[in-house]
Amino acid sequence: LKEELFLEMSIVFVLVREGQKVFRHYCRPKFLGSLNKTLSAEEKFIIESTPFGWLIVLDGKLKLSHCLLRELCSRWMERSHGFVVSSRVVPFSLLDVCLGIGLRVVGDKFDLEKIENNCKSRSFFKSSHVTVKMIYDEIVKRRNECSIDDFCRLYILLGMLEFLFPSRMSLVPGGLFRVVDDLGELGRFNWGGLVYDFLVQILCSASMCMRRKTNATYIHVRGCVYLMQIWALEHLFSYKRQMSRIGNRYPCIRHWMAVRLGDIEIASGLQQNV
Repeated sequence: LKEELFLEMSIVFVLVREGQKVFRHYCRPKFLGSLNKTLSAEEKFIIESTPFGWLIVLDGKLKLSHCLLRELCSRWMERSHGFVVSSRVVPFSLLDVCLGIGLRVVGDKFDLEKIENNCKSRSFFKSSHVTVKMIYDEIVKRRNECSIDDFCRLYILLGMLEFLFPSRMSLVPGGLFRVVDDLGELGRFNWGGLVYDFLVQILCSASMCMRRKTNATYIHVRGCVYLMQIWALEHLFSYKRQMSRIGNRYPCIRHWMAVRLGDIEIASGLQQNV
């Protein structure tokens, strides 16, 4: 087992040195950030009563380092569910999701892809496929006429699609429509596990794509990749952890949103594990 682990780590180091692929992600809360500027006190109260209350602090200008994304995808080890840093594997676990974005990692599970047409949130859309842009347009169009609960349903659905489960095609997984219908029941689901599994699956695919050395120039990384930056800041960059945390900074994303990482800083941190 140790020999297999050493071989896998050796392959990872080769991939990091090659640096030929361009990584693209879709974790950009642009529409959500726009809505957050106009939320009423009542809307904030309802949203904050769900597991996704922290969505209201997201800024449309939230930045993820592409250099860090490339490096961490290159260093991912499927067997250990962690990243290779300074010749060792640092785990990326469910706890990182729980602390990073405040989602519970226990509770009921559901099929993210199960198609549900007979539900309130789905009835707003006539198209067979619903995109992030369609949700945003529907919110803007109905803002002054729909109920506050309907607004919050669509808002949370938008947040899930822009930040937690973003994809290249920006399509809504069918299973999300049903669960957002009942705002009071959102807390019973294992959201942290769902976000984690979704992201890990993509990391494994990206790693496999690199190992196969295909001619593809781009590697598209779906899921909440911003979690990887939070993970790096919490685990690797200790001098930034010493910055004062003013007010309520749980989940950790509240603290790290304004922090930027430069390419040289990232390279140094991954080599030395500062």
